[in-house]
Amino acid sequence: MTEVLMSFCNVAPDLPPLGIIDMDHPRLRYVTLPDFGRPVNGATGICWLDAQIAVVLQHDAGETGLLLIAPQWRSLSYYPLRAVLDGHSAIAIGDELFVVSTGTNSLIRLRFTTQGTIDEDLAWASDQTLGPVHLNSLATVHNDVLVSCFGVQHTLGWQHTREGCVINTRTDAIILSPLYHPHSLMPIQGGFLVAESGTGTLWQYHDDLHAAQLHRVVHGYLRGLQANEDRIFAGVSRMRRTSRSRGTATSHPGSVMDACLLALTPDMTVVQKIDLPKEVAEIYDLLLL
Repeated sequence: MTEVLMSFCNVAPDLPPLGIIDMDHPRLRYVTLPDFGRPVNGATGICWLDAQIAVVLQHDAGETGLLLIAPQWRSLSYYPLRAVLDGHSAIAIGDELFVVSTGTNSLIRLRFTTQGTIDEDLAWASDQTLGPVHLNSLATVHNDVLVSCFGVQHTLGWQHTREGCVINTRTDAIILSPLYHPHSLMPIQGGFLVAESGTGTLWQYHDDLHAAQLHRVVHGYLRGLQANEDRIFAGVSRMRRTSRSRGTATSHPGSVMDACLLALTPDMTVVQKIDLPKEVAEIYDLLLL
């Protein structure tokens, strides 16, 4: 049995921000969360932290929370994050958690204290003179932390920003560019995969060859990646009709396709497509349970 946990970002009121699908019996089961004393507008990054599941939660005005789910979902622990603005992806390195603070173009390191609190400090930041670059996902490859970002925002908005890249935070070197809305960095076979969401494609970077291979996957906004021994799982979100940052209509007012979950073979052939309920518009992240 292969179960995939999905996070849903920018959700409608009363829609749970998490859902689980069993790939053998595909039906979405929502995960209902308790009241945290503030609205939850969605979930973004999800990852394993030892035996716990860490979930980055969206609140109003870019405020961000962290939810830790104990094994077998026995208990939930919630922490407001003060140094993270508009939190996106997260990864665990040892017993520390690194969260992308998109609103500050930075990575924030979280350390869990014996008193049950979290210490937050700056781990890395992009060039702050550039303005917003929509830093979003991160992954460790050969002990280096890589991040993806959209690049400097185009004067007409994010929809027109097509100079995204993957950066090595240790050297500040750009590894792969230009990319149209890169997301969902994932280590694989000594290199990494990254979703070029704006074109519905996957780039596979081969570290030993220092070269990337392009795979056209789907006519949709590709975001959220996970893999096991014989399958790669990818989320597809519905195209936005209205820009979140500007409130203006996008150039693709019609949906190319509704949100769905794909299973692909290692050669990037789609072998399974699971359509999600109409109320689900945007998948952000995936996690194999």
